[in-house]
Amino acid sequence: MTELDLSFLKPWFKVPVKGILGYGIFARSVVTLDFLKNEVIITNNYDIDNKTMEWLPISVDRVPSILGTFEGHKGWFMIDIGNPDNLTLHYNTVKTLNLLDNRKTRFSPLSAVGGTTQSQRGIGKQLNIGHLLFKNFEANFVTEEKGAYANRNYLGTIGLNFLRSYKVIFDYRNNRMSFLK
Repeated sequence: MTELDLSFLKPWFKVPVKGILGYGIFARSVVTLDFLKNEVIITNNYDIDNKTMEWLPISVDRVPSILGTFEGHKGWFMIDIGNPDNLTLHYNTVKTLNLLDNRKTRFSPLSAVGGTTQSQRGIGKQLNIGHLLFKNFEANFVTEEKGAYANRNYLGTIGLNFLRSYKVIFDYRNNRMSFLK
């Protein structure tokens, strides 16, 4: 058996990390993350459906991404349950859309497993994802073309802080996910 030493993750998660549920599990299962109950449910029930659920289409290229709109700009956002923040706008998005113009920010480098990236932290006015609407929230605006946040295929990355108020259901096989209160 191969063992992966994950002790280096403890500073980010504040608890010992014993394993990672990654793409291999998500691709073969329906995974429900119930942050309110601190519960993970893994099933092979691909027929899961509920009249009260809104299924949102996702694209999966090792990580899920979902279509959304940030302050009137429509595009794809990665979903990263390992990212503790609300939203991180990628370098190309910040630069191309001039998102730092007339926005009060403070220097706030982002540190993660892959290293540190330069960023500014400020208020995002609005993010729409399906029926979800987030307003006036802290967001990261990446200012360095480096690492995962230099990916031009996505406007940004949605992190755990936005997801933690919901039961989030990932169904990779059917390219969809749902957010339940």
